Amino acid sequence: MLFRSARHEAEKCFSDTDIQFCDGLEQTMEDVEVIVVLTRWSEFSDVQRLIQNKTPQPLLVDGRRMFDKHQISKYEGIGL
Repeated sequence: MLFRSARHEAEKCFSDTDIQFCDGLEQTMEDVEVIVVLTRWSEFSDVQRLIQNKTPQPLLVDGRRMFDKHQISKYEGIGL
């Protein structure tokens, strides 16, 4: 539910741009080169599992250091 509220607000703020909004995390991560996670929301806990079988794996920029960097081939941890 939180994801949908954030999306609704983002759609209002960015209504005049070319941003494409998706219905879920898996759809959002299709055909991407980089994923940037900047929050610890539980919705993002599946990112690591969803990218493990992708070839090539996208770069995961982890702004909260919540993922296991040893399990991700392209990982950059930033922040505290």
